[in-house]
Amino acid sequence: MSGARTRRFFGKGRRIVSDERHIGSSNATVRKMLPSDALAIQQLLREAPEAANWTEDAIRSSLRGDQTLAFVSERDDEIQGCIFGTRVAYEAEILNLAVKLPLRRKGIARALVLHILLEWQGQNVQKVFLEVRESNSGAICFYTGLGFQQVGRRKKYYAEPEEDALILERASTQTLASNPQIGTR
Repeated sequence: MSGARTRRFFGKGRRIVSDERHIGSSNATVRKMLPSDALAIQQLLREAPEAANWTEDAIRSSLRGDQTLAFVSERDDEIQGCIFGTRVAYEAEILNLAVKLPLRRKGIARALVLHILLEWQGQNVQKVFLEVRESNSGAICFYTGLGFQQVGRRKKYYAEPEEDALILERASTQTLASNPQIGTR
């Protein structure tokens, strides 16, 4: 998305804070995750404090499921980020998303989420859900900018520290290109 103009939104009022040229990682590609990526993904998840910390075996096991989608963003043979999701009938859930700390805010997470959303649109998924810590305002703003809305709360869902999870939902049938919120953060 090199050169594409985006608008940044922060907070509940969604004020425009600034316009920016979204450079992204122009040579990065999003591809299907392979079992051989599991060790690198485990390390990436371990270094991302907001992500669920999965073992290498759990990562490999998740790739065997028919309903699971997993993608990586890669540049110069280096995995920059990953996303996992699962689908049941006409609903899907984003299970885990992580980007290397020094590479954040460069469009990698956005590219991964949009990629999985497009895949699910092709599979006739109607709704996509995810859970996020209520204190993770950056993630909430990010997902809201991609068209997700809070639809519920899970009390004391997270441990260490104990915290509620907000349940976010997005209609998969929303057109990604014409949604005025897409491209904002």
